[in-house]
Amino acid sequence: MRRGLPITLWRHMLAEQLRLVLVTIAVVVAVIVFAAAIKPIADGNLDPLDAPKFMLLAIVPMLAYTLPFAGGFGTTLAFHRIAQDNETLAAHAGGISHRSVLMPAAMSGLVLSLALLALNEQVIPRFLRSMEEMVTRNLARVVVRSVEQGRAVEFGDGVIYAEAAQALGPDPASGAYERIAMRGVAFLELGEPQSDDSVEIKAELFTSSATIWLFQGADLDDPTLGDGTVAVIRLDDSVLRREGDRTMVRVEDRIEIGPTFLPGAFSNDPKFLTFGELRELPGNPERMEFIAWRKRELAYRLGEARAIDAIRASLRDSGQVRLETPLGQPIRVEGSDLEPEQGDWRVAPGEGGVIEVLQIRGGGRVHRWQTDRAILRANLGRTREERRLEFELELEQARVVSGQDAVGQGERERLAFGSLTFAGVDPDELAEQPTEALLEDVDAQIAAMGERRGRPLIAARDDLVERIARLKREILSKQHERLAMSVSCFVMVMTGAVVALRLRHATPLTVYLWSFFPALGALITINGGQQLVHRLGEAGLPLLWGGNVALALYTLIAYRGLARH
Repeated sequence: MRRGLPITLWRHMLAEQLRLVLVTIAVVVAVIVFAAAIKPIADGNLDPLDAPKFMLLAIVPMLAYTLPFAGGFGTTLAFHRIAQDNETLAAHAGGISHRSVLMPAAMSGLVLSLALLALNEQVIPRFLRSMEEMVTRNLARVVVRSVEQGRAVEFGDGVIYAEAAQALGPDPASGAYERIAMRGVAFLELGEPQSDDSVEIKAELFTSSATIWLFQGADLDDPTLGDGTVAVIRLDDSVLRREGDRTMVRVEDRIEIGPTFLPGAFSNDPKFLTFGELRELPGNPERMEFIAWRKRELAYRLGEARAIDAIRASLRDSGQVRLETPLGQPIRVEGSDLEPEQGDWRVAPGEGGVIEVLQIRGGGRVHRWQTDRAILRANLGRTREERRLEFELELEQARVVSGQDAVGQGERERLAFGSLTFAGVDPDELAEQPTEALLEDVDAQIAAMGERRGRPLIAARDDLVERIARLKREILSKQHERLAMSVSCFVMVMTGAVVALRLRHATPLTVYLWSFFPALGALITINGGQQLVHRLGEAGLPLLWGGNVALALYTLIAYRGLARH
């Protein structure tokens, strides 16, 4: 006689399992969320009033770790109670197979797995963004806390020290979402780190009061970085001392430092991206800030190489090249070529064996110099925030030929023209093209230059390529980690159900331990495999998925033992 499906039994088992799983989820989530909120509160990044909101937001991300264990724990207790009451034994005696008895666990495990997959791919990244914004975007609290603890606050290329700081709230007139008033302020502008880890101080500013203005927005130089915070410091009645000066100068006008863009944390970490955003990221890697500034660095290196080639071509073809001062005044250099010299470029003399430099100043005044030696060096700025393509032309033993300077000047030992620009190349336009196109242009430029001349360009290219490869490995690791965690939810539920039936005469704690430790091992391999995939790529996938496979085999072996008895 054909038997129907045991709907009544399934309904009873599902209700018992669901009750225990929900209770377990509530307890575990409450503990984990409270633990996650302790550090931001202790660091002063969260006010006590913000803590409840932060904890509510943390509930959803914590489900990524809670659902597998809670599902396994709740299922283990539910099936163990049913097995100890001999309900499964009676069902089996009535002709219901073990597979039918385990069907509620399979259905609930599948539902939990699909729910976790949807949470991991779409919901959890958005909640993580909101949590991170609460902690990192409240810069006013971070600054005030740092000042109270006597610590320096990093700002762009410098650091700020202050005796006291106070948040003043938003300013609707200017659009600032927060203002910070400080007293007894010292601002130090720092240069590049030295080989002995010391840092050069380029300028020192001291004032009795200053204000930091914080605006929500994007980086005007690179909108691909996404939204963040734009900060401006305004200092009143300051005294200034620059590098090399022994005396301090009083500055009566207001000084503004910035704007400085502070990117949001999710512009640097793929964990804040949804499935669709992760899928599109390899085609648009500059969305990540650490890729975007390396791409811009490479574009400026390429622009420098192209500008040098264009200047050399102009000197060779026409015997002259045109540069411009910051005021737009043309500088014409007459020579025959550029020759490399210790990282710079020496201008080769033209006709007559001399180099002539002509400058047209205001009012049409023409000044002309002659020299036997001229050096042209590129200047891309000292830091990546200051990137610009400029040139410095240095003349040695320059002789005045014509112009007002000819009267009483004679010969000058050294004459330098700084901040010169060449109109033929715009690095910002190079940075706007797709990354793949930029890399193709760089490879072509390196092939034309040769490896010896192209070492700075090669170093910048290799750095960008390595970072993109690392980003792609991280994307792969995140995608597989999310999928493996979802699959583990189903496997852990089935493990709990099978082990509970197999060990129905054992105590509940003993039964759970036999399912908990294998499940914990699966979770450890998933996390360890994710890090290995991040470092090595696809070679780490066997470890990432190995935990689930091993747990499934463990469950299958336990099921075979159950079927035999």
